[in-house]
Amino acid sequence: MLNRSTFIWLFENCPRFTQSLAQQLNERMGQFIAAMESDRLHDPAARVARHLAWLFNPILYPSTRVLIEITHEELALLAGLSRQVANKALASIEATSDVLIA
Repeated sequence: MLNRSTFIWLFENCPRFTQSLAQQLNERMGQFIAAMESDRLHDPAARVARHLAWLFNPILYPSTRVLIEITHEELALLAGLSRQVANKALASIEATSDVLIA
């Protein structure tokens, strides 16, 4: 949430800022490409699991801990599924793992 002039100044004069920005963009692009592949190749449970796992990416979400507060609808939107299909996928994940989904 920087104003434009501050952003441009940091981009042009601070190598660490530029490095951090490039790293963020690379992570996001990698995530996007993997999402496209996942959406075409995997079943809904795998898609939901992958999107949940991405929320633990230490570069994109450095403050994430053990608990993620996200609604089923938000997760469904991330995975490109309906809420009903995402709920079934979550039930499948919970049944086959030791993950507690609330």
